[in-house]
Amino acid sequence: MDIANSQMLMMAPLAGFTDRAFREIVSEFGSRINTTEMVSLKGIYYNDQKTKDLLAVSEKESPCILQIFGHDPSILEVVMPKINAMDQFIGIDLNMGCPAPKIVNNGDGSYMMTQPLKTYHFLKKLVQRSNKPISVKFRLGFDENHINYLEIGKICEDAGVHHVCLHPRTRTQFYRGKADWSKIAQLKNHLSIPVIGNGDLFTSEDIDQMFYHTKCDAVSLGRGALHNPFLFQKNSNYTYDDIHEVIKKHYKLKIKYVGYERGIKEMRKAVAYYLKGLPKSASVKNDLNHEVEIDRIYNILEDFFNEIRGDL
Repeated sequence: MDIANSQMLMMAPLAGFTDRAFREIVSEFGSRINTTEMVSLKGIYYNDQKTKDLLAVSEKESPCILQIFGHDPSILEVVMPKINAMDQFIGIDLNMGCPAPKIVNNGDGSYMMTQPLKTYHFLKKLVQRSNKPISVKFRLGFDENHINYLEIGKICEDAGVHHVCLHPRTRTQFYRGKADWSKIAQLKNHLSIPVIGNGDLFTSEDIDQMFYHTKCDAVSLGRGALHNPFLFQKNSNYTYDDIHEVIKKHYKLKIKYVGYERGIKEMRKAVAYYLKGLPKSASVKNDLNHEVEIDRIYNILEDFFNEIRGDL
């Protein structure tokens, strides 16, 4: 992976959203590298079916990185041969940023930032056992009294990690408040390995400003891309018709990959992001949340966009 000084745009891993259907869409718009939803090392260990589903990659998407979570070295030893055999992935990303209670309470995600020494040894073993480049995503720290992102970044570098991605909020912030991009710049100055920036990227101007102010090597788009995949083209001239077409394509891909009933249900939260901020969208989102027939869904969307059609 050639990331250093590339200024590439990548799709961030987002649990419940960045499955192969959505990754295929953002690849078409210009995401140079994608990352899976979080995959549990224990899930791989136990051959869990849901985990197997998360490991599926579209033939039409950009090169994909497998994001894992877990902290048990003994499980790591067992599953690494399986992961090394997964040729669909170009790298492995360790999630040390997830703030979700069910992840943190199990000792995974951002909780690992509270255990620097154990984390170093885990990363060292991960690097040694992997036949793919290793990356790590983490936050500023667990809370405002334990800001240790510079220490964690150096631990990653010393363990042989290929690159890191910083989401500049603490775990206790979740996604509240403003992402502190100055910390990305500080981490970039602190390390010799590539640093990817992430957080509060909702417009093409945001992307330009992050590159300018942080000098990061690449940018990872998260929630902003859920609402606006056109961000990868840095295009602000898209129309309601363009949004409509993306939604329909997403429905088709989702149903293709996960089945009819499940696909329609899972699309409800995706459509909520696409329609966020559009006029008169509250009622149409409610209608879509109660509809299970794809033809009626398409009719609801057609009527909605006919009503509000025009350039953004």
